[in-house]
Amino acid sequence: MAEAPTVPPTMATAVHRQFVSEPMRDKLVTEVAGVGPANGKQLMQKGIVKASQLFAIFIELERNTHGLPPNIHGLPQMGFIDVLKEVYRFQNAYANECYNCLEAYYNRHDTNII
Repeated sequence: MAEAPTVPPTMATAVHRQFVSEPMRDKLVTEVAGVGPANGKQLMQKGIVKASQLFAIFIELERNTHGLPPNIHGLPQMGFIDVLKEVYRFQNAYANECYNCLEAYYNRHDTNII
């Protein structure tokens, strides 16, 4: 996983705890911590409606950024937080909250994808 500040369990929001505690199934993207109405709108306008779609992006970016050299343009590979901030216009705090929520979900549900 990328180096993002992790949220101590006592600091996790109720939205974070709720999302991580249950199977993802058909949850909407706005049910992920850090994705409120404004960020959710940005994601939905780009076709990301379900939490599972955002989780797939998280998995793909985290798997592909570990130990990779810079891309063909000499720029570092973008991680999940960078994509949230630069592509979907998340503020830093919300991008980190979203990352932490999906990472906690990944760790709790022992998802052996990465």
